[in-house]
Amino acid sequence: RCFDAPLLAALLEVVLRIHRVASTAIATDVEAGVAPSAARAAHAMDGLAPAEVEATVDEVVEGLFASWSMGGDGDVDGGGGGDGGGGGGSGSAARYLGGVLWTVAMYTDGVAADYSYRFTNLNAPAASSLVAYLRNGHLAETAAAGTTTAASGAPSSLLPCVPSSSAAPLPAPLVCSALLPLGELRKLADPVLLAELEEGGSLAFLTAAERERAAAAAAAA
Repeated sequence: RCFDAPLLAALLEVVLRIHRVASTAIATDVEAGVAPSAARAAHAMDGLAPAEVEATVDEVVEGLFASWSMGGDGDVDGGGGGDGGGGGGSGSAARYLGGVLWTVAMYTDGVAADYSYRFTNLNAPAASSLVAYLRNGHLAETAAAGTTTAASGAPSSLLPCVPSSSAAPLPAPLVCSALLPLGELRKLADPVLLAELEEGGSLAFLTAAERERAAAAAAAA
């Protein structure tokens, strides 16, 4: 129910390095006047040759696992960004990784462990941010709380688990209503459910934009 944090960090680091190989080559070509689409097509497989991938994996595993076992930084990238993600700090990374587990658990168990879970950031955290979080995030909190280390050698607070809560699922009519186009919902819903579309009702968020447009039109008139 939790990630193997060192393994996940290593996988992310490998993907990140391969991405940077291609991105650097594409940027060089674009600066030289090559069309972006042509540059992307030309370098789509950069860094993915079997020998290159094997070398990258060996380098990452050696550096990353050494850093986890010794508590140092190791020979890995782990900065806060630079690969275009931009999801935020360690709190965002923890919530995002918890959300990945939440999704996997929902499909494997057939039921959501937390009906109130939300990931509110517009973008996922950068891969480098996730690596940095998994390796270094919350170390001070872990030390202060005296949290024991997991069998992998990583502090247990660095192993996001499936979010859970006692929040109840929404009633089926409300879920169906949220999925239907508004026009169809008005045709099919009974009066009790239609009343929930009005301001203050449980489905008022579905008609919020409609009310805002009506208010703007009235003000303009």
